[in-house]
Amino acid sequence: MSNIIGLVEELYVHPVKSMTGQLLQEASVQSYGLYGDRARGLVRADNPDQFVTITQIPQLAAYRAELQIKTCHQPGWPEITIYTPDGRAYNWEEETWLAELEQLAGIKMQRWEAPSGHVPKGAIEDGDLLLTTSHSLAALSSLHGVPVDIRRFRPNLHLRLTTEDATAYVEGSWQDRHLLVGEAVIQVTGNCPRCSIINVEPLSGIITPHLLKHVARQNAIHFGVYAAVQTPGLIRVGDPIQFHSSY
Repeated sequence: MSNIIGLVEELYVHPVKSMTGQLLQEASVQSYGLYGDRARGLVRADNPDQFVTITQIPQLAAYRAELQIKTCHQPGWPEITIYTPDGRAYNWEEETWLAELEQLAGIKMQRWEAPSGHVPKGAIEDGDLLLTTSHSLAALSSLHGVPVDIRRFRPNLHLRLTTEDATAYVEGSWQDRHLLVGEAVIQVTGNCPRCSIINVEPLSGIITPHLLKHVARQNAIHFGVYAAVQTPGLIRVGDPIQFHSSY
């Protein structure tokens, strides 16, 4: 009997913490997560240990960041491009986009960059990777009354489940199980509890306050699961996902 439970439908990397991420066709899974994921961010100038996030500045979601890479195996962190809500493009080091955000937030900010080759916890929250599924998204969209943009949940892997017995929020039952995805092996570590960040519409920053209430109603405020990297490797859109029994 096949252990295949679905396939990788979408892959996302978030080059700057809390900015809208980048859709990829392939990505390298490193020991900390996807290559370059949340390797940069913004911190308060008066408290460099505190990240600035969508919670403080919902408009941050209206900014988009993209890695400028030709291969997902290049050393160090690649250059990134910041796109403003009106489509202007800037390099990470340019001051214009940062000054605009500082004016919106009413605080001074500094750029933060992870040490080359590793992104620490705090930048990537409670897990190396975040997984969501098509069945859960469909159930939430049905309750919400309109299609919900999966980018609100900032996943790395959005999975399309293909088994006949797949149900909404079944991923919550995968805790401690190992999954083989492309060349990588990951272990599901637990549910992802949600906060008001999911109420913020990607690329607009508009707040729709009922979405978090719908997640709470359907699945006790959880949407998606965290996973820890066991074996790094390359993954691609369309790769099958299967339970891995060798661990």
